[in-house]
Amino acid sequence: MSIAQILQLAVKRLKNRNIVSTELDAELLLASVLACPREYVLAHPEFKLSARQLSKFKNLLKRRINYEPIAYILGKKDFFGLELKVNKNVLIPRPETETVVETALDFIRSNRLNKIIDVGTGSGAIALALKKVRPRADVLAVDDSASALIIAKQNARRYELKIKFIKSDLLSRVSDAELQDSVIVANLPYLSPATIKRYSPVLKRQLAYEPQAALYAGRYGIDAYENLFQQLAKRLAKPRAVFCEIGPCHWRKYYQTAKKYFVRQKVEVKSDLAGKKRCLIIYY
Repeated sequence: MSIAQILQLAVKRLKNRNIVSTELDAELLLASVLACPREYVLAHPEFKLSARQLSKFKNLLKRRINYEPIAYILGKKDFFGLELKVNKNVLIPRPETETVVETALDFIRSNRLNKIIDVGTGSGAIALALKKVRPRADVLAVDDSASALIIAKQNARRYELKIKFIKSDLLSRVSDAELQDSVIVANLPYLSPATIKRYSPVLKRQLAYEPQAALYAGRYGIDAYENLFQQLAKRLAKPRAVFCEIGPCHWRKYYQTAKKYFVRQKVEVKSDLAGKKRCLIIYY
């Protein structure tokens, strides 16, 4: 079978499963099988696959038809100009997180700060993105999942980015010296049962593949961040600012919770490029 024939059949099967990005997914899977850029797939519709290549493609397509995220099938995801390794042990980096990174970077640049803590690093996406732009910064990345830290360290080694990784329940193992005058950037779990009810069946099936502990945080999706706020409020050492990616549906709840713990600090919420309340910021 030729590339054109295979793509036509694959797209049809994906559409039958109500998967949105049908053409792109089929092209990326085929490019993976052929070990070539997606552009080659588009430019050579007449190329015929071997029986082995066809079999491999069918296996990958079956996984996508069962709603496994394309990033897990390919084992990688682009984020902030970096191609990151991902697997079932880490959350798939999302474009909206780049908005949080950019917002934090503006503050870091304008205040000439060089201490950064990425809380809940997962694949290392935020830590790596910040270190890439601020190579002289001391970047500390923490996560309570040993499996996630393995992936994050692999990503850091690939790009030769010097980052300190520690296994920690939020800031519990972060020293006062590391915390003082740092900028904290956190992407903690923020989904709630109420939020998920609004999602499409396809999206729900895809989310089921990702680590649930990295997605859900209680009734309002606030539990993980409230734990972080409690830890921060008890520490003598103080960061300069905290940037949190939050769920737009309950942004008022996040704001109210932050103000409960940080009465004297300025707290604000900023929107992402889609106009959704995405980033909660606490300024010290």
